[in-house]
Amino acid sequence: MNTDGLFGDRNFTSFCVSATMDPGVMPRVMEVFAKESLIPTRWNSFIKDNNIMIDIQMAGLLPARAEYFARVIRKIPMVENVLSSTKASPPDRHGILSTNQ
Repeated sequence: MNTDGLFGDRNFTSFCVSATMDPGVMPRVMEVFAKESLIPTRWNSFIKDNNIMIDIQMAGLLPARAEYFARVIRKIPMVENVLSSTKASPPDRHGILSTNQ
């Protein structure tokens, strides 16, 4: 798989997805990443006010790629809202070990 332009060394992206209560929404959202052979760093879902809330975190996405994923998720019929945020991740998220003994 060609990953040129897909990953940024120090980027960390969060997606907050709000969708109508439908059991098919979670696999459809996961499929967006699976089609690119990606696995979210973290996935949390819960019910709030008759909606499914999905919080997804991905390490290493470039901002442009993160926005692409947000646009694709927004096109899923049951999805009502998608918020995304990309920031530089702290060094400990990249396996850099502390030199402190």
